[in-house]
Amino acid sequence: MNLNNTVLKIASVLIAVVVWFIVATSEQQEVSFYVPVKFVKEPEGLKAFTDTNLLSVLVKGSKISMKSLSFNDIKIEIDTSNFKSGDYLYRIKPNDITLPSGISLVRVEPQDIRFIVDKVGKKTVKVLPSFLGELKSGFKIVGVSITPSYVTAFGTSKKIKNIDSVETLPINITDIDKSIKMNIGVKWNEIITNTNPSEVTVEVRVAENIVEKQISDFDVVVKGVKDKFTDKLILENKKVSFTIKGRSDRVENIEKVKVYVDASKIDRVGRYELPVLVETGNDIEVYNIKPSKVMVEVKR
Repeated sequence: MNLNNTVLKIASVLIAVVVWFIVATSEQQEVSFYVPVKFVKEPEGLKAFTDTNLLSVLVKGSKISMKSLSFNDIKIEIDTSNFKSGDYLYRIKPNDITLPSGISLVRVEPQDIRFIVDKVGKKTVKVLPSFLGELKSGFKIVGVSITPSYVTAFGTSKKIKNIDSVETLPINITDIDKSIKMNIGVKWNEIITNTNPSEVTVEVRVAENIVEKQISDFDVVVKGVKDKFTDKLILENKKVSFTIKGRSDRVENIEKVKVYVDASKIDRVGRYELPVLVETGNDIEVYNIKPSKVMVEVKR
């Protein structure tokens, strides 16, 4: 009886494995990869140039086959042995794409690419920074240093003579609030396919963005009035103007501004010229208050 149970258990496991294998190998799955374009068998003394370096390749295969598949397993190779010097619009053919066994091509995008076949030329060009994102609010770039500031660019001889500069790969400055220094590659395109050196050192100097803002016709209030003078005090100049200075995000989003005169020392009837006081907080400087003093009168 125990032997029969063991046999049944083993048979059940084997059946489950077989069913899983059938499902895994029969269920089809589609996956998209970005695959680099490579030119092969280039004519002697010539080279192919394109700015469409990556193509989106959608492939299909069994679920088990797709599990370990990567873009490195897919190759796009264009044979340029029969091309002469010139500009070409080329449609990608299925036999340009090499796929692992059991994987089939669904589509490739873009299907058409442009490339140039030309002699390799070179030129010394200036390196310009390229940025991605925005600094943290309230900060600005005050300087950029690139070392070396010039590189030797290699590319199509027909077009490279018209190039005076080349950009770095994008430097991510998203939410940065301090200076940064990094090594970063130089961006290549359909004209420039290589540079010497291929990498530069970029230093981005960041500082607070200090701005000024004029505030006009702001209401003045009286603080510290003794109870016995509450109904007898008259403020003659009720509005003032002033300038605030500070970090841009704080200045533009300022909320708590208090403009007042301190009447706490007034203890008798009369006219008093009191200084205008402005409180802003948040490290914001206030100056050029006009009028800087206002007249307060306490009547009998």
